[in-house]
Amino acid sequence: LASASLTSLENHPWRRAFKDATSPPRSGLLEATLSVHESDRSGPKAIPSHHIRFLAHNQTLVWLSHAGGVDNLAKHADVVLGALRKASTSLDALGFVIDSDARLAGKCLERRGAELREILSYHDWSVPTSWTPGQVEGVPPTGVFVMPNCRDPGTLEDLLVACGGHVYPSLHGAAHSIVSSRESLIREFDERDRHEISKPAGPLKATLAIMGAFLKPGKTIQTTLEDHRWVSEATLLLPELQPLVRFLGTLLRS
Repeated sequence: LASASLTSLENHPWRRAFKDATSPPRSGLLEATLSVHESDRSGPKAIPSHHIRFLAHNQTLVWLSHAGGVDNLAKHADVVLGALRKASTSLDALGFVIDSDARLAGKCLERRGAELREILSYHDWSVPTSWTPGQVEGVPPTGVFVMPNCRDPGTLEDLLVACGGHVYPSLHGAAHSIVSSRESLIREFDERDRHEISKPAGPLKATLAIMGAFLKPGKTIQTTLEDHRWVSEATLLLPELQPLVRFLGTLLRS
């Protein structure tokens, strides 16, 4: 996540930089890769368009870029920062948001900190003196938020289910009831069928999916999150969301 002064969104240098961004990174920092045509199967591939979002508000432009998993975080940061270095605009802030999954936030960040430091240093970005989950520091401001609250194990789904439970309490109750009875439901599952629901975040993901399917049958969960009241003025006031709201506010106002 990064912010910059807003010009024309369609003609913004970041959009042009994104079109040239490829993965694996061209810098060769994490993987030795030559810049070749995208059609060359052995060369770098374009970042999928659905992994990039541009959000504009007042005089701020926010670039959201999905790494496709925490294991890809450092490599993806290399790709994005490498592309943005070529753009005729500078970043005002840079933030990373990752899931802690089954680990405590500090332990989760310890595993990624060294890689991120290497990437930031390579791209001449100010490297924070410490990787404290949820803390923004440095010039330009930089920080890492570890879902769900920079403290406890969990994922983004913890926050989304909290939002859904607030605005759709009956639907949440029904979805939660189904997922709570999963032991009786999965008796007919084979090992492959059980794989996802058996993960630490499986029950929460299932609860979220059931609610999303009811609100938007046949559509992706992203569609219902955008079209319905999951994120609103009311849910942004929920205690569960306050650590994330504070982090983003500090990052974007710095």
